[in-house]
Amino acid sequence: MTIQYNTTTSQSLLSTRVYFEPYCSQNDGGILSHSRITAFVLRLFGLIVDVKDREGKNFYLNKISLIRWLKSHHADTSLPTYIDRINKVCADLQQRNTCPTNTSGVGAPQNTTATPQKASSEVQNPFINWMKTGTSDWLSATPSQNAIYEFKIDSLKKPSSSLLTGFSQTMIHDKLATQIVSSANVTKGQVTQARKAVQEWLQNHPEYVGQRVSIRANNNLVDVIVVGKKENLTNGRWTLFSNGTGEIGEWAFQNHIHRAKELNSNLVFFSYPGSSGSRGTMARNNLISSYLGVANFVKEVIEPMQMIYWGTSLGGGVQGYALKYYKPNPSSKHVFVKYQTFTKISPVVEYHAQKQGGVASWLASSVSIDNLVKNAKWQLHSVKTSRSLQHPEIIVQTANTLHPQKAEDILPDGCFEAQTSLATELLKDGPKPNKKFIGVQAMHCQALTREETNELNHAVLKALEPSFAGF
Repeated sequence: MTIQYNTTTSQSLLSTRVYFEPYCSQNDGGILSHSRITAFVLRLFGLIVDVKDREGKNFYLNKISLIRWLKSHHADTSLPTYIDRINKVCADLQQRNTCPTNTSGVGAPQNTTATPQKASSEVQNPFINWMKTGTSDWLSATPSQNAIYEFKIDSLKKPSSSLLTGFSQTMIHDKLATQIVSSANVTKGQVTQARKAVQEWLQNHPEYVGQRVSIRANNNLVDVIVVGKKENLTNGRWTLFSNGTGEIGEWAFQNHIHRAKELNSNLVFFSYPGSSGSRGTMARNNLISSYLGVANFVKEVIEPMQMIYWGTSLGGGVQGYALKYYKPNPSSKHVFVKYQTFTKISPVVEYHAQKQGGVASWLASSVSIDNLVKNAKWQLHSVKTSRSLQHPEIIVQTANTLHPQKAEDILPDGCFEAQTSLATELLKDGPKPNKKFIGVQAMHCQALTREETNELNHAVLKALEPSFAGF
């Protein structure tokens, strides 16, 4: 996978950035062209400013956004050029330690592939240093006001050709999107309330610090919450959560913040494109590219020594599908948690269609839902990547025992049948040293008992031990 990583020296600057090579692009949904003629026209009408960084490389800035940004930071208007004003503002910001990274010039890509230090030592990481300031605007509805990092996911396969075309494919795809990822239906009012809850929680727990950042992954701008106890920010242990179907990053924060203490870990949450503060269309490949963008942000920018990947329900499927493209850092410890996850998404769609009755039930009994979901570009599957995964993996599923040993121990959880759960399929393979199965009494995404929670936490921490050789 080729990752192009870019960042800036301010929280807001990249929201004004327009790229020069190999194309001209206005970031938030405006202009995308592979022609320099477009750049000429934009410059002619005064919409963009052509500047050079310290290395002499050209790039474009959205003029209106740039002027607004300069005014908001009280830029020195006596300086002769825009680039001089930008550099002066960024130098002032850096001096106040409010910038996420150090740069050699505005817009210059950063090399963040240095070998991480030992988890037990004090990590001198520019992002961690910036994170300690805790300056995010939690109530902002505009993710482009956050610090922005960019990752281009080149190897993600485009959807295969389909028997469905045009309007019919779009209609079915969009209908499935609202069913599969119901977080797209969360209202602005609910999002605002959720953000207030996050803000209030952090205010009431001063031993924690949190920041909002945005990840631009291909055409998506992903709203991300990064949080941890101040004393743990440099311990090298991080957990990335991928949400269930109706979950947004702010709700995931509320549901999982207790794990920061239980696992002695820092946490990363995000919302799928088209939900909460994340921008983009709700599509399967956008879910995957957003996950890959956030995962690579954690790997390349935060540089953890120990990484926990936690996927709940749909999030386990997203995590599993993304593993086709994601390459964990070989110098770090990794453990993957799949919490009440399916083998693939189509049986879940069929199960819920049957439960709804009426037209949905008739459709489920009249056509192949598997083919329908596949042709609408919504199939998600994770069995193959789980079977080939060499890192420790913990599979949690409703069962009749805390330690399921065979497929028959798995029970339906109210969201899908037992035979379509990932746990059932993997248990058929027999015991493997890197696989741990935990059975819970809870129905789909309900609270665990203390015994179940302790079992899960113990398994995660055991997998991160330097001497780990198997469960």
